[in-house]
Amino acid sequence: MGRRAHFLDLARISLQTARHRLRVLIFKIKKSALIAGCSSKQEEWPLLREAKLLGARTAMLVEIGPGDRLRGINGRRYPDLFLATSQACANDLVALGAYPDRVRIAGSAHLEALPGRSGTQVSAVRRAYNLKARSLLFSFFGCPDSLATIEAARSFLRALPFVAYGGHEVVIRLHPRSEKYLRTELEKLVKNYPWAQVDRRWAAPTMDLLRASTCSLTMGSTVSAESLALGKPSAFFQMGWDFRYLDRIFKNMTYVPKIRTIAHLRRFITGAIKNHGRISHHRDIERHRGALNRSWQAIDNL
Repeated sequence: MGRRAHFLDLARISLQTARHRLRVLIFKIKKSALIAGCSSKQEEWPLLREAKLLGARTAMLVEIGPGDRLRGINGRRYPDLFLATSQACANDLVALGAYPDRVRIAGSAHLEALPGRSGTQVSAVRRAYNLKARSLLFSFFGCPDSLATIEAARSFLRALPFVAYGGHEVVIRLHPRSEKYLRTELEKLVKNYPWAQVDRRWAAPTMDLLRASTCSLTMGSTVSAESLALGKPSAFFQMGWDFRYLDRIFKNMTYVPKIRTIAHLRRFITGAIKNHGRISHHRDIERHRGALNRSWQAIDNL
């Protein structure tokens, strides 16, 4: 895009190190801007404050919706610009005190780019999980709440035989922030279901697992949006566990079907099988086309 960008990964470096690198970069680059994500840990806010004090412009990417991620943040600390992924997300930001003229609907550059990215061949993914020939793969993604993940996985595994009628396999992927004991508990659970397995060591990257799946189910996650962007059916599984919190967090993802009854599950699974694990271009996902250009345009105008 003709711009120099430096990535500060707060998952890999300390906040102190990030602040030091930020100061160095702002002093070196005449016209600079800090573009931050919007996380539940809120670790980006000290960096936004630092950048403002040093005279740099600031922007924040808000995916799906702010949810509780702006909780306790005074409006005076808001960045110069919010980049929202949808109109509903923008509405939420304005309701939380953001000035409307500082909110731009850009879409998701990540979802825009996904279909064009290459990945591991499906056959290699199936070998990695030692799947049977021609079996239908349903991938199930847990959430950070380990107890809720156990309840949801148990409910899903119990219900699936009533709607899939054999020939299927399930891979359960743990959330990266789940507690250590969860793996052990899920291993005990899947012993009762020989067609299910826990993804012990992330045998395949998430995007490759989605591509190899007939469909995916999440407990409320942007993984569902990624699945749809790849042309693979996905749904929020909301049976047998308290889904209210995540349902509120992901309320703007109205295009993802919600499974709350056996009938819902049967309709979703049957449709995914009938369509051979594919969906046509999804209208809500299509809206993200041009997101990268719109984002840079808004940042350039800061």
